[in-house]
Parts: sequence; C-alpha cells; structure tokens
Amino acid sequence: MYAVSDDAANTILDLTATLGVDYLIIGASQRTAMSKLLRGSVVTNVAQQLPESIHLIIYG
Repeated sequence: MYAVSDDAANTILDLTATLGVDYLIIGASQRTAMSKLLRGSVVTNVAQQLPESIHLIIYG
C-alpha cells in the first residue's frame, strides 16, 4: 500500500480499518533520540491507537 500524508500514523490506522486487516506489518528504522523527539515515532503512535483485534508486527 502506498499513500502520501502529513500524518502517517492516522493514515495507517484509517487504512487498516478501511481494509479490515488482521495483521499490520511495519518496518522500523533506527533513529537518533533527537530525531524521535522532534518528529515523533509513527510506530509508537500506531501501536498506541491500533485496535486490539489487529496484530502488530514490527520489522527492523
């Protein structure tokens, strides 16, 4: 799936609900602490808001 968005976490959450997925696989990159502080973490935001019925797999 490919999408362009200003809010990646919400776009991912919207698509998982729209498509009715059971599993969500997200690739995670290693970033510096400063980068995480300034930009936040898409993976963290998705994990916090993802419904319990959807299994999250983080790769990387």
